[in-house]
Amino acid sequence: MHTQLSKNFNSKEFDSPDIKFSGKNISLDLIVKLQSLRDLYKKPIVIISGVRSKQHNLKIGGVPNSAHVIFQAADIKVNNSHDRFLLLKLALQVGFNRIGINKNSLHLDVSKSGPQNVIWDYY
Repeated sequence: MHTQLSKNFNSKEFDSPDIKFSGKNISLDLIVKLQSLRDLYKKPIVIISGVRSKQHNLKIGGVPNSAHVIFQAADIKVNNSHDRFLLLKLALQVGFNRIGINKNSLHLDVSKSGPQNVIWDYY
């Protein structure tokens, strides 16, 4: 059974495609920050990728030490450059300090095991 993690996020949104109910293990710190982001953004946030099994992460070309495999990352959908700017600004405001930027998404994570205060791109 899936669990309501916060006002706007359900554990199913974070499941790895190959492991049902894996989203239940997502980091509470990540959920708190995503909910704060959603509250400030005032629009729905679509989770593209949350938890990833090591196999799924490898299959899609993720880095071996991805924060997704340790339940500490989410990729969120971005519809246009204006939304990308606003979401990036708000993500920094709520305390995300590990952010990846892609044309159609933002990677947000709360991992403490990698470099902190970093922004990278996937272009």
